[in-house]
Amino acid sequence: MEKAIVFIDGNNFYHGLKSVGLSTQIDFKKFLYKLTQGYQLIKTYYYNSLYHQEKDPQKYHNVKKIVDFLIQHRISLLKLTPCI
Repeated sequence: MEKAIVFIDGNNFYHGLKSVGLSTQIDFKKFLYKLTQGYQLIKTYYYNSLYHQEKDPQKYHNVKKIVDFLIQHRISLLKLTPCI
């Protein structure tokens, strides 16, 4: 079986879903399963910016929910960069 590594740009993924009217509440387990059918999933990298909690609490909270979910379900390795 061929192997796969998935790279997700969280910001573009979110805004892409919104722009075509789809829900941004994604079941990442199902999404990754569908995406990698026929392949052995090795790793998933999820990239996003982590907003400053004090400067933009709503955006911080939204990204934190995704991060917490991914960590809890051991779905992804996270690559977070602080938002300037």
